[in-house]
Formats: sequence, C-alpha cells, structure tokens
Amino acid sequence: MKKWILFLIFFTFSFSAYAENDYDFRDVKWGMSRVEVIAAEDMKPLRITEKYISYKFELMGSDIFLLYEFFDNSLLGANYVYETSDDEKFSKIFQTLKIKYGNPEKRSNDYFWETEEVEIYLKKNPSLFKIKYTSRKMNQYINEYKEELDEKEKKHLLSIL
Repeated sequence: MKKWILFLIFFTFSFSAYAENDYDFRDVKWGMSRVEVIAAEDMKPLRITEKYISYKFELMGSDIFLLYEFFDNSLLGANYVYETSDDEKFSKIFQTLKIKYGNPEKRSNDYFWETEEVEIYLKKNPSLFKIKYTSRKMNQYINEYKEELDEKEKKHLLSIL
C-alpha cells in the first residue's frame, strides 16, 4: 500500500513539474520556428508572413486575433488583440493578469508586467485592446545580433576607407 501511495505522489509531482515547464505561451516555446508554431496550434492560420503568423477565434463573445511574432525564424513574442473596447472585458483581462503576475507597473495608459522569461504589456485603444508577450531571452538575442551586425558594418566601412 505504501508503495502505491509513494508511486502516486511521485507520478503526480513528476507530471505537474513536466506540465509546468513544457511551454512558454499556449502550446509553444520561445525560439520555435514558424513551422513548429503552426504544428503546435490546432487552428488554421489566417495569414503567414516571414515576420508573423496570425489566427482568429472567438472568446467571451469577442473576436480575438492571435499574432505570433518572429525574428530570424524564431518565435519572439505573441499578441492577443481583442476587437472590443468593452470596459468589463478589459477589467476581467486586467484582473486575470494581475492575479497571475502581480501588480503591474503603469506606463502612460498601458500596464506592464515582467517575469524572468517574459515582458507583458496590456494596451487599450478606443476600439480594441492588446496583450503583448515578449520573450526576454529572445529580445536579448536580437539586441546582441544587432550589435554584432553593427560591429561588422563598422569594420566593413573602415576597410573601404
């Protein structure tokens, strides 16, 4: 009997630890390729470009666009865009984010949360509101990549002179 209890505790702990660390956002991990993201979503993409993949679905009576953003074919971030200015829905989304990430920092009319892995912005416009998730690790990669390109460009320009 003790063996079964220990097995159940171990199994439950192992499964929950695996499930929590499996994905960064929905069913994807930051850095995935466009093909991997498309395979992970169970919806048909609305549009696919080099920089974005978009989806559209309905939630709480509103159309929502899901927009995955890529840099160098690696998933950088994701956006939920709600085509509504309904204050009640905005409040529900705000409270959900507040429960999950704590009290936000307010920047102008936007709200900002930051974790070790992601930056989250909640922005409200007159006709819509948007939640933007950006991978901190991918942002750092992009900044380093741009700095490296700038250095190569400077060296190239100096070699021409």
